[in-house]
Amino acid sequence: MFLPVDFFDQGRSICISKLFINKDCPGCGITRAVQHSIHGEWSTAFNYNKLIVIVGPLLIYLWLIELRNLIKYFKKRN
Repeated sequence: MFLPVDFFDQGRSICISKLFINKDCPGCGITRAVQHSIHGEWSTAFNYNKLIVIVGPLLIYLWLIELRNLIKYFKKRN
């Protein structure tokens, strides 16, 4: 169901800041952090990007809102 935990750990960065000026931006590592947090590897996720403590709960909140909207939509159709 999920991608392997280390799926995004290898490969070249696509961050414009990283590519052009070789500096990490505040979002660098967030995809890897989310992937590791989905698999329950909280310390690894936090090491990739500290903002996971904000982004993770925000993503869960947004997913729940979308799920609620889908349920309402399908109830209305029936």
